[in-house]
Amino acid sequence: MRTALILLIPMVAGCGSPDPGTQPPADNRILVSGSDMGVLFQNINLSRAGFPVTGAEILVNGGLMVEGQAGRYSGQLPAPLAVGDTVEIEVRAGSDTIRGTTTVPAVPTLLTPTGGTMIQLGTPLGFTWADVSNPDEFRIGILYSGTGEVASYGASARSGTVVTSRIPATTTTMSAFIYAYGDGTFTGPAHPDSKMRVRQPGGTVGIVPLH
Repeated sequence: MRTALILLIPMVAGCGSPDPGTQPPADNRILVSGSDMGVLFQNINLSRAGFPVTGAEILVNGGLMVEGQAGRYSGQLPAPLAVGDTVEIEVRAGSDTIRGTTTVPAVPTLLTPTGGTMIQLGTPLGFTWADVSNPDEFRIGILYSGTGEVASYGASARSGTVVTSRIPATTTTMSAFIYAYGDGTFTGPAHPDSKMRVRQPGGTVGIVPLH
């Protein structure tokens, strides 16, 4: 019996120690996050494996962006772009070069809620909208007290809801909004979650909470 125990000990210990060679490699692709890019002003974040990518060169339609904080780049185009115009981003970080492209989305039209709509807090607020194109994403939301509630929907959506249960009962001033986004396509070592997020604002209307 004593011999059997001695033989089992190394087997048990080995089961708890995974082979380092089987560990998945770290994803070193660069995550490009527009936050937000627009028809004039541009804001882009770069990160790699959760850490900011510093010292990169970013061009948007040929214009050089400036790194204000670690991994955060911003700038302004010479003139505002129009609906349908191409937006191109080029990222050069060390030996890596990434290119992304999209177009400026059409302006979405908020149909409901309309201005002055009274809403019951705690009940989700329904939205409907119209759009002549299919951008990559719609974002609808409610603004109040310097913050907001937001929901995202895909290109084919023309209706959605936003929760109101977290809005304080003391809130008196609120507004509803919609944005359309062009997220873009990328070449080069870009993380698959990369998005340009070229934003096109739609309608914003004042709404009234019931107390």
